[in-house]
Amino acid sequence: AGSTGVATPDVADDPAGAADLLARELATTHLDPLYAAVAARAVVSPRVLRGNVVSSIGGAARVVETVRRPDRRRCLALLDALADHPVLRGPLPSGATGRLLRLDDTDPDTEWAFRRRSCCLYVRAPGGGTCGDCVLAGRA
Repeated sequence: AGSTGVATPDVADDPAGAADLLARELATTHLDPLYAAVAARAVVSPRVLRGNVVSSIGGAARVVETVRRPDRRRCLALLDALADHPVLRGPLPSGATGRLLRLDDTDPDTEWAFRRRSCCLYVRAPGGGTCGDCVLAGRA
């Protein structure tokens, strides 16, 4: 029996291709069943759910960057491609889940942040507050 697998595009050469493969696998294997389970039990906006997913990816990118600093450029290229991938944002308009912000767009090693475009709703929980990538940050 031969091995089965999928050739994974190298993030350094093809971040969009790597993001496409990852996003489709995440959606099919994990996210579509999760969205269905949530919808069966509660009313939560798809925009909020999708924003939470992409925010989690942004948090993971921050951890990877800390641990594997030499892979920073590839990690950010993948995050940028995933943040606006149609499978992760669903029917929402382009950029609806969030976006990668860079201090200097011309410098790939610049400081960065991820900013959501939807509220995760933690602010509504008793004792809650705002997240590090909160869309409400800086609003009165």
